Amino acid sequence: MTETDLEDAVDRLPVLAEYGRRSRELFALARKRAVLAVEKSGTELAASEEYAALTDRLDALGADLDRSIDEVDEEPFAASFRPL
Repeated sequence: MTETDLEDAVDRLPVLAEYGRRSRELFALARKRAVLAVEKSGTELAASEEYAALTDRLDALGADLDRSIDEVDEEPFAASFRPL
């Protein structure tokens, strides 16, 4: 590993930290949505503005995470985030 490689890795740490934070938020919201889907009827969920906002936030977070992965310029690094 060269000094440049190390500097590049350190420069990516904030990106990884933010990715981790948003990933945790995404999974927490997904769990909440799953619980609501079990506890509430489809009619109740369809009428709920809070459930719609939750779904919108999940969609936005998923898109943000996808963009974060796309912005990483090193293929091996980006590949570690892709689904199997």
